[in-house]
Amino acid sequence: MRSVPTLSRRLAVVASACVLLTTTLISAVVPLASAGGSIQAQLAQVRAATATFHSIPAAEARGYIKFLPCFDDPALGGMGQHWLLPTALAQPLNPTTPTALVYEPRDGSYQLVAVEYVVPGPADMTPPRLLGRDFTYLAALGVWKLHAWIWRPNPTGMFADYNPNSAMCP
Repeated sequence: MRSVPTLSRRLAVVASACVLLTTTLISAVVPLASAGGSIQAQLAQVRAATATFHSIPAAEARGYIKFLPCFDDPALGGMGQHWLLPTALAQPLNPTTPTALVYEPRDGSYQLVAVEYVVPGPADMTPPRLLGRDFTYLAALGVWKLHAWIWRPNPTGMFADYNPNSAMCP
């Protein structure tokens, strides 16, 4: 018959080995499984942070201003009318504080369909990255940009500039 201290030590060694094996397996699998989930979690945070801006007066009360004309492309679809938060241009990128809110014009009113992140800068700088994506450059305005169609599904992709399901500008 074994002594209690020896049995306790063996159980402790087995328990430690199980913890080590479990930790190793989890650390090997979780980053792969959660990489996409991380982006989805961030997008959910953006939705939560911008939900109040379905009301344009609420967006304007926060500092967003109607900016530039409505954008669309006959071949690619609608983009919409942008409300810009000028102070966001001077701040570090923050997923929950988009630089612009994008509204689809429909029947004389506007519906929030997307957000946009904008970083002013030269074309030869390293593209900013947010939500797992590199920004694309818009030479006409001298800015890097990233759209996220968080309020309207986009068959061409969550981060595409235009949405064929979005209404064209009036």
